[in-house]
This record gives sequence, structure tokens and C-alpha cells, in this order.
Amino acid sequence: MLGTDICQVLSDTGKHLIYGLDNRVLASGNDKILDGFIKADITEEKDLLKSMTGLKPELVIHTAAYTDVDSCELNKEKAEHVNALGTKNVALVCRETDSTLFYISTDYVFDGQKKEPYTEDDRLNPVNVYGRTKLAGENYIKEILKDYVVIRSSWLFGRHGGNFVEAILNKAGWKEGLIAADNKNGCMELEVVNDQTGSPTYTKDLAGAIKELTDRPLVEAESKIYHIANSGVCSWYDLACKAIECAGIKGVKVKPISTAKLNPPRPAPRPEMSALDNSRYNKLTGRLLRPWSEALKSYIIKTGVSRSYE
Repeated sequence: MLGTDICQVLSDTGKHLIYGLDNRVLASGNDKILDGFIKADITEEKDLLKSMTGLKPELVIHTAAYTDVDSCELNKEKAEHVNALGTKNVALVCRETDSTLFYISTDYVFDGQKKEPYTEDDRLNPVNVYGRTKLAGENYIKEILKDYVVIRSSWLFGRHGGNFVEAILNKAGWKEGLIAADNKNGCMELEVVNDQTGSPTYTKDLAGAIKELTDRPLVEAESKIYHIANSGVCSWYDLACKAIECAGIKGVKVKPISTAKLNPPRPAPRPEMSALDNSRYNKLTGRLLRPWSEALKSYIIKTGVSRSYE
């Protein structure tokens, strides 16, 4: 989801020769962004080294991850293998090829006990396996490389992958603005938690922000860690309500509930507060990402109709 938007944003400049690596053989190019993808697996260091040595990249943007938070909780070894050791392999190969590494991390490296958005210098204390393995990836990079940037973002939604917004709209029967056919009573009710707060982020906007960092030599930066998210803070409940409003769906009610009342309960605990403070990025670039509500409306308009969500 994010990787596709990054390829699009960087290719639009005409300044970069972009290569995509994936552990699957993908169709030739997404929207003609790339001529094709090189098959490589970040969990196999020798395989990755072989692929990247031939490319000799100046910059590697590492977006690969096992991102299903609940699945990570139930599959700890896989999460460790992909998010931690896979990232270690990427860092080792970047050291071998003398490449700068941009690593996409997460708001879930924080425990959620703070009452205001997190800065880059706040204490790291993840409460779930996903957050712990992503933090382990950060630590491997710091140990192995000198030229790197860690970018923490949160609550991603975008056109090229499944996400919370799409899930909510599909549950509401979104298709060209129509509600679900099985909504016989004219009013559907969806329960969404209202005690988890974060910063929803459109992958297209995040990709543009990452491009801003690629245009700047690392010596300009006062830090190697940046928080980047769309402006503003909301709950999952707020996000669901706004998504349904932007999609023009009628006859659907969103009911706020506490995380404790989720049925069935989610395997992975979530931080109550994981919104990110973007001040460091704003100061460096002079750029403020638009509010999440504006980004959400743009995403829904561009997506048009729902895709299948699993």
C-alpha cells in the first residue's frame, strides 16, 4: 500500500531510477510505475544480497513488514522473523552496498500512557508483539548503519491495500454510495472502539513527505528519527463516522464502544494513545501535512468504489 505510492511519487519527479523488490512475482508495474519487480525475500539475507548487489542502490526505502497486529500476537516467531530479523538483513545488505536506508516504523512502539502526541524522544515501550518486533528492527538499524532514517507513522489507509477505512465502508455496504442489500430495516449499526486515539495517515501524503526527506542530505537533518502523519488526532470511532459521511452512505449508525467490550476480544493489546507529534519533520521541511479528515475525503473520492476486503 505505502510502497506503491512511494514508487508513484518518486517516479513522477523523473529524477530517480526505481526498482521494486517483493517476495512474490508481481504483474509488470502498478499503473506503469515500474517495468517489473525483482523477486527477493528480506528473511533470506543471501537472496537479498544477491538481488541488491547488482542494483547498487543509493537509497533503500524499507516498507516490507508483517503488519497484521493481531496475527503478529498469535504468530510471534513469524513476526520476529519478518519485522526484526528481516529488517536486520536489509540493514546488513545496505551496509554491504553502501546504501542509505529509510525504515518505516510505527506508532505502536509507544505504550499509549501519554495524554498528548508522542515525540521522537519519548520513552519506547511497546505493548504488543507487532510493536516490539518493529522496535527491534529500529534497534538493528541503529547498531548496523550510520546512514539511515527511521520514519514512524500511524493508522495508514490508501488505495493499494486493505485498511481500516476500507473495512468500515465495506461493512456499511459501500458501492457507488449505496448501502448493503441485506440492510432491510434501513438502518445498519456498526460498533467501533472510541478509547483508542491516533493519527490517521493517507499513504499518498506519507509518500510525498518521505520524498521531501529523500531530497535532503542527511547532514541537514538534526535527527535520524522522524514522526510523519496527517495532522490532527481522533479515535477509531471518529474515523469510522467521518469515512461513512465522506462516502455519502445513508442508513448506517456507528455506535461507540470501549475496547473492553469488543466481542470477540482482540488478541493484541493496543495503546490507548498513539498519536504522533510531527514538529521535528515540520521544522526541517517547513511542511505541514494536511488534516486527516481532508486526506480521508481525498482518498474516498479517488477510490470511487470499494474493493473486496479480507
